[in-house]
Amino acid sequence: MEEMNQWDFTFSYRTSVEHFSPGTEDVEHSSHEYRLRDQGLLHWLGNLALVTVSTNSKFSNYLPAQKANNHAARRQSLKLEIMARRAETGSWNDEDVRAHHAEMVNLLFRALGWEPLRLEPLA
Repeated sequence: MEEMNQWDFTFSYRTSVEHFSPGTEDVEHSSHEYRLRDQGLLHWLGNLALVTVSTNSKFSNYLPAQKANNHAARRQSLKLEIMARRAETGSWNDEDVRAHHAEMVNLLFRALGWEPLRLEPLA
């Protein structure tokens, strides 16, 4: 009998990378709760999601809280949904990006049958 795979997800075709916390903020809606202090985190997996080109253009340079309010867009990606839920709690900052990054990397490692990484917190 074939063993059931515990991972129930599929990869979808998406052609655009969305920075959940934007590199350039919409000045009108700027907020310290959603700003990355360490700009090196901007391109980490924990701050990125694959989306359609139209979603990327709609998101523009909006803050994570504004992106989280776009329920139609966030439904297209489970990862984007997870990020939006975290942003709804009141922040999307360095610690949130690092935590989400570690969760996603370890999820992928487990799906591949690899040992999860032990990521040390960065000071």
